[in-house]
Amino acid sequence: MEGAPRDKGARVPPGKVYKSNRNNRGGLTISRIPGERFFVGDDIVIEITQVVNNKVRLKVQAPESMPIEREEIAKSKEENGHE
Repeated sequence: MEGAPRDKGARVPPGKVYKSNRNNRGGLTISRIPGERFFVGDDIVIEITQVVNNKVRLKVQAPESMPIEREEIAKSKEENGHE
């Protein structure tokens, strides 16, 4: 993804799979601190930019063709019959 190069040190060697803690619903649970990033596939980068009290601020870099919405917005659209 242009504009979101991966750090060379952050790459998983080819053929190597690292197991992460997954919760009982199949999701992935990881710990990060501000400034750290994680990747979803090859096209999505999520960076923790700020943690204050119980709030986390994230920066999401993804292709423009991929919609990114907060849960409450998606639910509202669904309830109102919008896609």
